[in-house]
Amino acid sequence: MQRRYRSLAIKILIAMGIDAVLFLGFILWWQPSIDESTIELLLLTAIFVINIGLAVAFKYTIRSWYFTLVLNSIIAVLIFHIILIGWYAYQDSGMVKMIFSGNEKHYELVLDKKDTSYSFYEKYSDGSLNRFMSGQYKISNDTVYLTDPVNQMMVYKDTLIGFEKKKIVLKEE
Repeated sequence: MQRRYRSLAIKILIAMGIDAVLFLGFILWWQPSIDESTIELLLLTAIFVINIGLAVAFKYTIRSWYFTLVLNSIIAVLIFHIILIGWYAYQDSGMVKMIFSGNEKHYELVLDKKDTSYSFYEKYSDGSLNRFMSGQYKISNDTVYLTDPVNQMMVYKDTLIGFEKKKIVLKEE
């Protein structure tokens, strides 16, 4: 009996190792940000479906892997969900967010400290975000200059200047 559990543990480690290499490779290649969190749903669903599909296929060929892959499909999804939460926290730590409202809409300005890029998002009532503008920013004294090929704006102290030709007061999150 003990030999059977050891064999099961080794098989689960092999299956998790394969899943982990593919999962982490994809995450490092894609580098999803929090606004692309739907990738988590798609990726975790794909991992679950592939593992269950392999389990069903192996049920009739290599029976000893059936239970391992069923168990792995559940364990992998839970572990990778926890890893993605950590990834989003890491991605979010290098960001400065500013939220403002204008024309009865809510917006979020995100400055990425890692590469001096910025993104503008429209924030919907359900909490989802839609990026509609991005570019580079530069900080000089207490002013942040935002530029993209079409627009030039600046954040001076707590005021966004140049967005929709208005001055809008921001609150930093």
